[in-house]
Amino acid sequence: MFNILSCVLFASKEAHHPRPVQSYSLPAVEWAGSLPRRDLSWHEAKPLLTPKEATARLIYLGDRNALSTKKGRTRPNQPSRYESRFHQGATILPRSFYFVRVRDMNRTLDPDRLYNVETDPDQAEDAKPPYDTVKMRGRVEGRFIFSTALSRHLLPFALVYPAPILLPCEVKGSSLTVLTGDELRRRGFREFAKWMHEAESLWNSARKQKAESQTLYERLDYHAGLTCQMLSAHYLVLYNAAGTNISAAVLDRHSLPMPFVVDHKLYWAAFDTAEEANYLAAILNSNVPNDEIKPFQSLGLMGERDIHKKVLELPIPIFDRKKPNHRSLAKLGAEAHRQAAEFIGGTALPASLAKKRGMVRKAVTDRILEIDGLVEALLSGATET
Repeated sequence: MFNILSCVLFASKEAHHPRPVQSYSLPAVEWAGSLPRRDLSWHEAKPLLTPKEATARLIYLGDRNALSTKKGRTRPNQPSRYESRFHQGATILPRSFYFVRVRDMNRTLDPDRLYNVETDPDQAEDAKPPYDTVKMRGRVEGRFIFSTALSRHLLPFALVYPAPILLPCEVKGSSLTVLTGDELRRRGFREFAKWMHEAESLWNSARKQKAESQTLYERLDYHAGLTCQMLSAHYLVLYNAAGTNISAAVLDRHSLPMPFVVDHKLYWAAFDTAEEANYLAAILNSNVPNDEIKPFQSLGLMGERDIHKKVLELPIPIFDRKKPNHRSLAKLGAEAHRQAAEFIGGTALPASLAKKRGMVRKAVTDRILEIDGLVEALLSGATET
């Protein structure tokens, strides 16, 4: 029915099996090939498929298990303590309301100045109906201009071209508070209030009765994805929520002219030191965890696609500066970030995200190979020296 992997399991029931579950292994045959059309009979399909005998085993990722012919852990493991520190970003939707182009904005953002803005046409094209035809224009006070990143902005060891966005939010200390259009008007921010009132009208018209159960502002801060973000955090580690392979990068918030918030296409964790952030980004960009989660990722026509917190179910240890391997990973991560930045600064990157990520990984191959050796020892529980 679908052009994805499928399997058939033949088994016989036994009253008692003397072996523990972890030792299960089964003979398997893997068939691969391309068929000219769907719903062929076995007689027609068999000559077009290549069989390969293999052994399937029960493997684990945290508490998850899978029957796979790929290598994996032979017993459950405790997830990383970093799992609770990572959060999915905010649902900044519909994109046509918030993703904008800003005219006359230089490196410094004046919070009290009015800027001319309009819906980013690229984001409008990617929006889902009925918001794909929405194009808004207006003026907005600079204090409501932020920046964010989507998956397409995230490359291995690099974040490129963060996108400007508008948010109806007030910065209080290190956190955000969402303001409605009426609240914006009462506080004297009339221009952005007009923008948000127009957005409210479009939302209510498109959603109709559904708008009564979830307002535009509730959608924006769904599950507190926006208001839980800590703007005071100096360093963020970001990685993609979906995709075949993991890409991760460290973001220094002080390097950006606008406050940065994380979109739901990415996961984030905040860190006080660049050393710990680089340590974790090095591990996440390693081939070792990327390969280990493959049997547990959902599959689509383009291959594995969902990552979410699966990678954090691996036993990634908390950074300990006293351990030489941890310090080495942090140093390699910092070097890989510098190499990636130099490569991107001097290279015309293609439009394809997969090709961009592949080119950057190739540019830092030597560092990744060194990282892989350390990460393999780290995740296998080898003694550090």
